Amino acid sequence: MQESFPTVAVFKEAAQLPFQAVGGMLASIGILFAAIFAGGIVLVIAFVVNQESMLAIFEVMARQGSSSAREMTEPIELAVLVTMVAVVLIVAVIMFFSAHIFNYWVNYATFGKEGAHWSFSEGRFSAAVVNALKLLLISILVMLINYVAITVASVLGLGPSTSNVQTTVDYAELTLSGLTGTIVTVVATSAIYSLFSANLTQTSLRSQTEGLEHPHTLDFAIVIILLYALILIPTVLAALTGSSTLTVVVSSVLTLYLMFTVPIAHGLRYRVCMAEKSEDDVV
Repeated sequence: MQESFPTVAVFKEAAQLPFQAVGGMLASIGILFAAIFAGGIVLVIAFVVNQESMLAIFEVMARQGSSSAREMTEPIELAVLVTMVAVVLIVAVIMFFSAHIFNYWVNYATFGKEGAHWSFSEGRFSAAVVNALKLLLISILVMLINYVAITVASVLGLGPSTSNVQTTVDYAELTLSGLTGTIVTVVATSAIYSLFSANLTQTSLRSQTEGLEHPHTLDFAIVIILLYALILIPTVLAALTGSSTLTVVVSSVLTLYLMFTVPIAHGLRYRVCMAEKSEDDVV
């Protein structure tokens, strides 16, 4: 039986639970920065490899057109190929470990500390791979829809135009002028994400029968919006000070915090749904 979803209670617990697992937060941040560092190493390797191609291009250019087009094309193609491979590897590494962190917190909220592990055994590696792909596809979809939403908001005068962004010197005024568009983006992102959230939970828990017959999609979207508000409100307040540095710092720290609270909300929603399923089985 589908009952009223405890939206506020799930939001509050999701917001508080990370502070009960400081070790998990530090481990998550360490893993994320290690993934970014690994991506940086890949980028440096790509740059070193591309140096030879760039030197070849410069040599051809120095001949002032006496060389064939093929001599110019081959090093350019190699440089583009190396760069594309590097970008794919960087995205793959960061998405994989982001998904692994996501899965850890879903399991933590669902089963407690005893049920959450950083190891890749018992199907956790494949779960991270699958959720990395899912999160990437969801991110692309969200970006496309947000682009449309922002464009429509600008046309309707609900956000700053391109000319305003280029000429406005008052950072606080710029933030306020785009606030409506930001809120529209948050709502759209939360709604889209919520549609796929139950499937992400299933993969994180490595379960084919997770019991989310009634995943409370709309209620979960509201929880996500409330969690986003934990970033949006302090960021806007920081922007009103006129300091771009403070705004970036506040936004970055709270975005890391959101990385914990959203998967925790997944696990809490799962527990609610399983409780409903248990009641249905009894009846």
